[in-house]
Amino acid sequence: MTFLRCLRIYYSHTSLLFINSVVNGQFLSIFKIKFDPMQDTRFNNLIRNTGDRLNTWLLNPWRRWSVITISLLLGFYFGSAMSTVAGQKAVLDIGIAGVLVALSELISLVVYRRLTRRSFTLDSINAFKIGGIYSLFVEAFKLGS
Repeated sequence: MTFLRCLRIYYSHTSLLFINSVVNGQFLSIFKIKFDPMQDTRFNNLIRNTGDRLNTWLLNPWRRWSVITISLLLGFYFGSAMSTVAGQKAVLDIGIAGVLVALSELISLVVYRRLTRRSFTLDSINAFKIGGIYSLFVEAFKLGS
């Protein structure tokens, strides 16, 4: 008794390879499906070129560090603004604190669990998180004194 199974292998973003085989290893058929890439419109070329230019601009380590520093400062601003807005009415303090802790833990889980080299986007998000946490500590020290 033989069973038919379908094994999908993605080897490119533009094509898909299907192999239908029998359990004992004999190949019945191989199907290759090609996906057409997006049309070459001016808007599509603009988006692709802008992304490529941004990637080449960020290859310079000083520019990467400047963007990460800006993310850190924006996180500090966001944390300070969040504590000010949440503390104004004193109704949503517990809920907002829970959301901020959950968001911080989720970002830490994604950033520090990766076994490969971290990407620039994850470094920027992590810097934003660190700035937000630091600003909450500064606000707590201001209120405590």
